[in-house]
Amino acid sequence: ATLPVDFRLRQLRRLQAYLLAHEQEALDALHADLGKSAFESYATELGLVYDEIRLYLRKLRQWARPRRVPTPWREIINGWLVDCLVSPLHDSDVNEDGTPKK
Repeated sequence: ATLPVDFRLRQLRRLQAYLLAHEQEALDALHADLGKSAFESYATELGLVYDEIRLYLRKLRQWARPRRVPTPWREIINGWLVDCLVSPLHDSDVNEDGTPKK
């Protein structure tokens, strides 16, 4: 089941606040594990996450709105209650006497 948009927005804001509160710890861990400087860590890790969170906070309601989509043609055909579809004649669609099958 899909969670409500308001819940998702709250969770994104909580994640954003947590990252901001623990940013220095993340920068220190990236330096210890990968040898990245604070600038490089922000530019290639944290900054990208912050940008994504801001984008989701801005666009989530729009993305979650219901929208009309075209019905797939197979669903339309299924609604006709037709057991089979007629195919074009092929060489194998002939009777033993050579006349086309109907």
